[in-house]
Amino acid sequence: MEAMNATKRRWWIWSAAAIGAVIALMVLGQGVFVIGDTEEDIWPDPRDRQGVHLRLIARSVAAYATEHGYPPDSLPMLLAGLPPDEYRARASRLTDLWAMPLKYKATGPVYELRSAGPDRAFGTDDDIWLRDGTTYASKRALENSTRGASPRSR
Repeated sequence: MEAMNATKRRWWIWSAAAIGAVIALMVLGQGVFVIGDTEEDIWPDPRDRQGVHLRLIARSVAAYATEHGYPPDSLPMLLAGLPPDEYRARASRLTDLWAMPLKYKATGPVYELRSAGPDRAFGTDDDIWLRDGTTYASKRALENSTRGASPRSR
């Protein structure tokens, strides 16, 4: 009887290991697929991609604010002290996907990052901006958020 229990136990252990291996291969297979994706594959809408870029810059602004007690006065302050190669790579992120410089404004602890959007003109309905961690995609989104409705936040 005990020999039979040991056999069953081994069978369950091997079955669980086989199932675990199949699941691991499935997960790793998906990981390889995701790693090969480009930003355009993940976020086909350039406005969504620009929102992601703004949130990445916002993380740097937040890290700067944590270290210094206040947000930087300008975006180039985030790049101070970087090695030249890293400086060039990060400086390219200070323009939007439509080759326009990002606007940045800090008033006390509150800051705003803004992209002119596809029409390349600031102050129009297609602007994309981030204010204190929330991404807005139009003037109406900000107006609705000040009235209590939730913004288009990503």
